[in-house]
Amino acid sequence: MQHSNLIHVMKKKSKLYEQYWFLVYSLQHVKWRIEGRCDDIDCNMYEYRDRLKNQTIPRDHVISCLPELKRKRSAIISLLGERRYRTFRYKKCFICKASLDTLDDRHYVAILKKIMLTKHGLRGQGELSLVEMHGSCEKRFQVPDGFRFMGGGSNAKRNH
Repeated sequence: MQHSNLIHVMKKKSKLYEQYWFLVYSLQHVKWRIEGRCDDIDCNMYEYRDRLKNQTIPRDHVISCLPELKRKRSAIISLLGERRYRTFRYKKCFICKASLDTLDDRHYVAILKKIMLTKHGLRGQGELSLVEMHGSCEKRFQVPDGFRFMGGGSNAKRNH
Protein backbone atom coordinates (compact mmCIF):
# COMPACT_ATOMS: atom_id res chain seq x y z
CA MET A 1 0.00 0.00 0.00
CA GLN A 2 2.82 2.42 0.84
CA HIS A 3 4.59 1.64 -2.42
CA SER A 4 1.57 2.68 -4.52
CA ASN A 5 1.28 5.94 -2.53
CA LEU A 6 4.94 6.68 -3.19
CA ILE A 7 4.48 6.15 -6.93
CA HIS A 8 1.43 8.44 -6.88
CA VAL A 9 3.42 11.20 -5.12
CA MET A 10 6.31 10.85 -7.58
CA LYS A 11 3.98 11.12 -10.58
CA LYS A 12 2.36 14.20 -9.06
CA LYS A 13 5.78 15.83 -8.49
CA SER A 14 6.92 15.12 -12.05
CA LYS A 15 3.69 16.62 -13.40
CA LEU A 16 4.25 19.75 -11.29
CA TYR A 17 7.84 19.90 -12.52
CA GLU A 18 6.70 19.78 -16.15
CA GLN A 19 4.10 22.48 -15.48
CA TYR A 20 6.75 24.67 -13.83
CA TRP A 21 9.15 24.41 -16.75
CA PHE A 22 6.37 25.06 -19.25
CA LEU A 23 5.52 28.26 -17.35
CA VAL A 24 9.20 29.28 -17.22
CA TYR A 25 9.51 28.70 -20.96
CA SER A 26 6.36 30.77 -21.57
CA LEU A 27 7.71 33.57 -19.36
CA GLN A 28 11.01 33.64 -21.26
CA HIS A 29 9.13 33.76 -24.57
CA VAL A 30 6.96 36.67 -23.37
CA LYS A 31 10.02 38.56 -22.06
CA TRP A 32 11.72 37.97 -25.39
CA ARG A 33 8.75 39.45 -27.23
CA ILE A 34 8.55 42.45 -24.89
CA GLU A 35 12.23 43.21 -25.53
CA GLY A 36 11.36 43.79 -29.16
CA ARG A 37 11.92 40.46 -30.84
CA CYS A 38 8.25 39.85 -31.50
CA ASP A 39 7.49 37.07 -33.97
CA ASP A 40 3.73 37.62 -34.12
CA ILE A 41 2.64 38.24 -37.72
CA ASP A 42 -0.35 40.38 -36.69
CA CYS A 43 1.68 42.73 -34.50
CA ASN A 44 3.02 45.65 -36.45
CA MET A 45 4.52 47.57 -33.53
CA TYR A 46 7.95 46.08 -34.11
CA GLU A 47 7.70 46.44 -37.87
CA TYR A 48 7.56 50.21 -37.47
CA ARG A 49 9.75 50.47 -34.36
CA ASP A 50 12.64 52.24 -36.09
CA ARG A 51 10.26 54.68 -37.76
CA LEU A 52 8.59 55.38 -34.43
CA LYS A 53 11.96 56.27 -32.91
CA ASN A 54 12.38 58.83 -35.67
CA GLN A 55 8.74 59.90 -35.15
CA THR A 56 7.86 59.60 -38.83
CA ILE A 57 4.66 57.61 -38.19
CA PRO A 58 1.99 58.84 -35.77
CA ARG A 59 1.78 56.58 -32.72
CA ASP A 60 -2.01 56.17 -32.89
CA HIS A 61 -1.71 54.30 -36.20
CA VAL A 62 0.32 51.52 -34.61
CA ILE A 63 -1.56 48.59 -33.11
CA SER A 64 0.54 47.24 -30.28
CA CYS A 65 0.54 43.88 -28.58
CA LEU A 66 2.64 45.26 -25.71
CA PRO A 67 -0.19 45.69 -23.16
CA GLU A 68 -1.34 42.12 -23.79
CA LEU A 69 2.22 40.82 -23.35
CA LYS A 70 2.64 42.71 -20.08
CA ARG A 71 -0.61 41.19 -18.80
CA LYS A 72 0.60 37.72 -19.78
CA ARG A 73 3.94 38.30 -18.05
CA SER A 74 2.32 39.41 -14.80
CA ALA A 75 -0.11 36.46 -14.93
CA ILE A 76 2.70 33.94 -15.46
CA ILE A 77 4.79 35.48 -12.67
CA SER A 78 1.82 35.29 -10.30
CA LEU A 79 1.31 31.62 -11.25
CA LEU A 80 4.99 30.88 -10.63
CA GLY A 81 4.67 32.49 -7.21
CA GLU A 82 2.23 29.84 -6.03
CA ARG A 83 3.25 27.63 -3.15
CA ARG A 84 3.42 24.40 -5.17
CA TYR A 85 6.21 25.80 -7.41
CA ARG A 86 8.39 27.16 -4.59
CA THR A 87 10.53 24.03 -4.38
CA PHE A 88 11.49 24.41 -8.05
CA ARG A 89 11.83 28.20 -8.09
CA TYR A 90 13.82 28.90 -4.91
CA LYS A 91 17.22 27.34 -4.26
CA LYS A 92 20.06 28.02 -1.82
CA CYS A 93 23.01 30.15 -2.90
CA PHE A 94 26.22 28.10 -3.07
CA ILE A 95 28.26 30.91 -1.48
CA CYS A 96 26.09 32.68 1.14
CA LYS A 97 23.46 29.92 1.66
CA ALA A 98 20.63 32.48 1.44
CA SER A 99 17.46 31.95 -0.56
CA LEU A 100 17.91 32.39 -4.31
CA ASP A 101 15.19 33.13 -6.84
CA THR A 102 16.11 31.27 -10.03
CA LEU A 103 13.91 33.54 -12.17
CA ASP A 104 15.76 36.67 -11.06
CA ASP A 105 18.00 38.36 -13.63
CA ARG A 106 20.87 38.39 -11.12
CA HIS A 107 20.79 34.58 -10.75
CA TYR A 108 24.15 33.11 -11.82
CA VAL A 109 24.84 29.52 -12.83
CA ALA A 110 28.35 28.09 -13.09
CA ILE A 111 29.00 24.79 -14.86
CA LEU A 112 31.75 22.68 -13.35
CA LYS A 113 33.28 19.45 -14.57
CA LYS A 114 34.73 17.02 -12.07
CA ILE A 115 38.04 15.70 -13.30
CA MET A 116 38.21 11.92 -12.88
CA LEU A 117 41.45 10.03 -13.44
CA THR A 118 41.71 6.43 -14.54
CA LYS A 119 43.98 4.00 -12.74
CA HIS A 120 46.71 4.76 -15.31
CA GLY A 121 46.62 8.50 -14.54
CA LEU A 122 44.75 9.48 -17.69
CA ARG A 123 41.74 11.73 -17.69
CA GLY A 124 38.61 9.66 -17.90
CA GLN A 125 34.99 10.61 -18.18
CA GLY A 126 33.94 13.66 -16.20
CA GLU A 127 30.86 14.57 -14.25
CA LEU A 128 29.10 17.90 -14.83
CA SER A 129 27.52 19.82 -11.98
CA LEU A 130 25.69 23.14 -11.77
CA VAL A 131 26.40 25.67 -9.04
CA GLU A 132 23.76 28.36 -8.51
CA MET A 133 24.48 31.65 -6.77
CA HIS A 134 23.55 35.32 -6.58
CA GLY A 135 25.17 37.64 -9.08
CA SER A 136 26.84 39.52 -6.22
CA CYS A 137 28.27 36.26 -4.82
CA GLU A 138 29.81 35.45 -8.20
CA LYS A 139 32.88 37.56 -7.36
CA ARG A 140 33.60 35.42 -4.28
CA PHE A 141 33.21 32.12 -6.13
CA GLN A 142 36.30 29.96 -6.44
CA VAL A 143 36.41 26.70 -8.34
CA PRO A 144 36.75 23.80 -5.87
CA ASP A 145 39.70 21.43 -6.09
CA GLY A 146 39.17 18.59 -8.51
CA PHE A 147 36.79 20.60 -10.68
CA ARG A 148 37.28 22.61 -13.85
CA PHE A 149 35.20 25.68 -14.74
CA MET A 150 33.29 25.01 -17.98
CA GLY A 151 31.32 28.26 -18.24
CA GLY A 152 28.46 30.14 -16.73
CA GLY A 153 26.17 33.09 -17.00
CA SER A 154 23.23 34.93 -15.56
CA ASN A 155 19.65 35.08 -16.79
CA ALA A 156 20.32 38.57 -18.10
CA LYS A 157 23.29 37.31 -20.15
CA ARG A 158 21.40 34.27 -21.43
CA ASN A 159 18.44 36.29 -22.66
CA HIS A 160 20.59 38.42 -24.97
